This record gives sequence, C-alpha cells and structure tokens, in this order.
Amino acid sequence: MATTGIDCDDELFASLLSAKPDEVDMLVDIITDFSRGRAGLDADVKKRLVQAKHSSRPAGYDQQQLELLGHELQQFGGHSAMNLTRRFLKKSAVSYAEIVNDVYQKLNGSDAANRSVADKERQIALALFGAGWRELAPNDRFERATSTKVLAGLFNLKDALSVSSGTAVGLSAASSAALFTVATTGFRLNPIGAVATAGFGLHSSIAEAYRVTVPFVAQMGWIRLRREAPAARSPVPTNVAPASPPGSSELVVQNGQGETLLKLNTLQRPPAGVHRPLPTDQISALSPLLANVPGIAALGEMSRGNYVVCSLPFETLTKNANNDGSVRAFVRTGGKISEQASLSLPEELQNVLLSGAVWNAVSSAVGQKHLHDINEKLNAIKRQLDSVLRELDEARWESLAGMVDYTQDLLEHYAQDGISIYAVQTLESQHSQITALRQFFDRRMKEELDNAQAVEADKLFGADSARQALKGSLAKMEGWVNGYLQATQLQVVNSALRYMAEPQQRHRSAAAKILDSLAQLEAIAAQSRSVYSSQMELTSSRVFRLDASLSQNFTTQLDSVAGTLAQGPFDTRQLHQSLFDQGERQVLLRYQDGQIAEAQLLECAI
Repeated sequence: MATTGIDCDDELFASLLSAKPDEVDMLVDIITDFSRGRAGLDADVKKRLVQAKHSSRPAGYDQQQLELLGHELQQFGGHSAMNLTRRFLKKSAVSYAEIVNDVYQKLNGSDAANRSVADKERQIALALFGAGWRELAPNDRFERATSTKVLAGLFNLKDALSVSSGTAVGLSAASSAALFTVATTGFRLNPIGAVATAGFGLHSSIAEAYRVTVPFVAQMGWIRLRREAPAARSPVPTNVAPASPPGSSELVVQNGQGETLLKLNTLQRPPAGVHRPLPTDQISALSPLLANVPGIAALGEMSRGNYVVCSLPFETLTKNANNDGSVRAFVRTGGKISEQASLSLPEELQNVLLSGAVWNAVSSAVGQKHLHDINEKLNAIKRQLDSVLRELDEARWESLAGMVDYTQDLLEHYAQDGISIYAVQTLESQHSQITALRQFFDRRMKEELDNAQAVEADKLFGADSARQALKGSLAKMEGWVNGYLQATQLQVVNSALRYMAEPQQRHRSAAAKILDSLAQLEAIAAQSRSVYSSQMELTSSRVFRLDASLSQNFTTQLDSVAGTLAQGPFDTRQLHQSLFDQGERQVLLRYQDGQIAEAQLLECAI
C-alpha cells in the first residue's frame, strides 16, 4: 500500500515493487516519452522521474519514486483533455484495473468482464510480443505497442494468440513479427487504410493517451511473465576458463637448507581471473633467471603451448643471493634432488617487476594534464578569472608530473643506487605536497558534480548551451579523476620508497590510510553516472531532440570516467601489494618453441 501521500493504485504499486530496475526504466521512458515530455506531464515530475532512472543503481527505485510513476500512469487513463481536467480539479485518478481493461478492449480482447487483471496483462504481452517475449528488446516492445495497427484499433488479440492445453500462448517469433511488418505496411499503402487512419484519429488526444497506456500495460505484462516463468539458466561463459589445478609435471628449486627458491607447474589451460600482462622488457628480465635452471626448457617444450606457473618467493630469493646477485640452488623433480642450478638476477627481476607495476599504474594518464575549456562565450571579467584559475590548475598538473618523473627515476635506479639520504628528505618533502594535491583534486571532483547538477538542463530554449556545459563539465571531471588517482598512487609509491629506506611502521600506515580513502570512489562513480546521464537526457524535448551520435559519444566518455573510478582502487591496491608485499608472486608463462612467448602476473595465487 502506498504510504508516502502520493495516490497510487495498490495493485499497480505491488507489481512495480516486484520489477527490476531496468524493467522500470522502460516504464519511465514511456511516461516521459524518453525524457522529451508530454502534454499534461508536469516538467518537475518529468525531471524527478528521469533523475530517478539514473540514480536507481544498485539499490533500485525507492518507494516514493515507484508511487510517483504509478500515479502518473493513472493520470493518463483517459484522453489528454480529460487528463488535464482531472489534474486541474485534483480528481481521483483512474484505477489500474480500469486502465488494463481499457487497453485489453483496445486490442479487441474478448470476455473482458470475466478475466482478472493478471490474465489480461499476460494476454496483452503474449499477443504483442509473441512466444519470444523474453528475447524481444525494449525498443522493439515499445514499437509494437505503439504501432499504427494497435493505435488504430485494428489489432486483434485472438489473431495473435493460440491456445495450448487451455492456456493462451504467443505466436512464434516470425509469425508474431509478421503481424506488424506485413499488416502495417499494407495498411499504410492502402488508400482506404489512410482514410481509416484519419478516421481513427491516430494523432488525437485519445491516441496520445494510448501511446502511454498500451506500452505501459504491455510492459507490466512482460514483467509478470518474467516473474512467473521458470528461471532461465545462465549461459556458461565461453571466454573464461575455470581454475585449472597444477598438472602432474612439477619442478622445484631449493637452497641448501631446503627452502623453496623457485617452483614451476604445468597447466592445461590458464586459470580464471584478471591477470596483468608483462611487457617484453619484463619477460626479458625473467628469461635469464630461468635460463640456468636445468630442465625448464624441456618442461616448457613438453607442455607444447600449454601453460607453466612460475612461483617466485622474492624474500627467500634475495636473502640467499651472493655478492654477485646469483643464487646457488638444487633442482628437485619427483621429490628428489636431480641437478644443481645457478639462479641469476633475482633482485633485478624483482625491481623490474615492481618498476613495471608502478609505471603502468601511475603514468597511465600523465599525458592528460591539460584541462578542457567549456565551449561558451564569456564576458571579459569571467575570461580573466578563468585564465587565472587555469594557470593555477596547470601549475598543479606540472608539479604532479614532475614528482611522478622523480619517483619513477628512483625506482628505475633503486637496484644500483638504493635511496640516498637526500632522496629520503626529498620524498618526505614531496609527501605533504602530494597530500595537498590529492585533497585539491578530491575537492574539484565533488565541486564539478555540483556544477553539472546546477546546469539548467530542462529549459526549452537552452538545450544547446546546456549540452555544451555538460560536455565541458564531464571533460573537466575526467581530468580531476585522473589527477586524484595519479596523486593517490604516487603517494603509495612515495610511502613505499621511504619504507625501503627506513622500514618504519608510520610509512606502512600512511599507505594503508590512502587505500582506505579510496572507498569513496564507488559512490562518486555512481553519482557521476546519475548526474551526467540524467542531465544530458533532460536536455531532450519534442522541439530540441538529443542527437543520437552526441548521446552515444557522451555516454562513451561517461563510461570511461566511471570505469576509471572503478578501476583506480583496484590498480592502487595492486600497486600497494607489489611494493609492500615481498612474499611469493606467481607468473603465468606460455612457452613456444622452447622460449617464453607470453607472461602474465597472476592476481591471486593458485
């Protein structure tokens, strides 16, 4: 029962509560005419519904939003003039049962008085969508429900349904589609049909109401069918292989005390999960370590294109290294010592892997330091102010880029030079600067969301300027997000380098706090999608429709920003693990012709 003070039919409200968010999205599109608005639909109500659609993930629509949606349908339960009168006089809305019955009779359904609302919903959905209702896309469902044949009152339920064991079923996909393609085309080409079209008043106020009620009730029937149908089996992914246990072939390299320095196992297929590909230079650093292990080439050749997992316990490897960086070891196969080995470059290998991880995570967006300007005409004072602000922002970007370069240089030469006292002092000084930059970008992200929300997107004659403002704001948002993540990841690296030079707990704690602060990015990603998507959609109207290519480009850019916000914490945690966790890491190798053809750093040990 509705409890928020919005008048909504109880039966309709109960059905809306059972719907999934993406199913309700279509209902919102129907009521708002895909955000373009309708005669009799209050602009503020349209805005609230469109914003609700874009803020409904992951929790779904709240009770008040569903009640508002149901209430608006009931207001359309008659022709437009009646609806306007009903709203003006604040009379009771048409009940949902009456609307369903009206739609059922519009489709020439029989025995309406003896059928329940649920039964009518099912028949309407099956008749319009056919036996393949589950696979029919939302746009196709809407097109059928608002076709000329339906609005002209020429669609007949009995022609679109068959009876099996006393139960109505839809026609096959091909037969169902033919009801609309063949009949509608003939209707349009027939001169008598054209006269009938005018007679039925397809553009009249009555037809306008049916453009809402028919697709809405049909979608409610689709939701009922989905809810009542047996759960469809989820298809087995074909592009992800299940986890594969190690094969029977195993090679273990140990030191004289029996500690494992290196372990290799063959796999028949790669393990499931997301793994970081190692670039060519890192594979080149890995090859010398493995080249001196007797039997590794034979093991790789024996696998013949299958996979080898190489487990590298860095801490044990570096602890056992001689002055020249090599490690004397013994090879065990089948549990017995079979040969001796000399492992070279273990420390260099570790540092190359770490350097690569830092480079991939930190410098991915350094080239994007130039901010985009909003494409609007500004007065002289505003231009001068913006010029000052851009100079300040540019200085911050250059400062961040300079610290990234300095930190990367320390990483690349750490194996040969270590970290000097001067470098430690510089890192300490930079730590506070990075903190200030991170706070700056964090504040600008949130301010940019407020700026986007403040754009008057639903003004009839301001659509173009609103779209340009939103495009400019999103471009800036992308810059602030990249800046925030670069500063955050740089701060993790800064803490790790200071810890390498001076293993104090405060450095580890500083890095851990940075990871905790990333929890907010999930909410920022959700808010970004909600604000930018709803605002851009609200710029569409019957007069100034949103261009499909502009909408697609904007959505692609928004997806990129949201994806960066989602991937950023993952990359930063991986970076933290690479720098602070000196335990075992596993590398997945694929051999070809006795050589390493491909290598990936595994996210989780297997």
